[in-house]
Amino acid sequence: MDAQETEVSQVPKKSLKEKILDFYEKQYKLLLIIPILILVLSLVQIGYQYASTGDFMNRGVSLKGGITVSFSLDQEVNVDEV
Repeated sequence: MDAQETEVSQVPKKSLKEKILDFYEKQYKLLLIIPILILVLSLVQIGYQYASTGDFMNRGVSLKGGITVSFSLDQEVNVDEV
């Protein structure tokens, strides 16, 4: 039994980088789930946005064209008079 124990203790430990590379080489198909999931979620988001607003993204005044004007007033303004 002493010979087996010395053989086990002589096996060099793998570094973290080697462990990650080893996992990647053996399980790369499993790791493809992450980018595929991100792609599917992004397509769902774009589809939902298009279905609810008719555009792929929300366009502000700068993309639609026009000007935004803001006024600061100290007194109340009657909206009907304006």
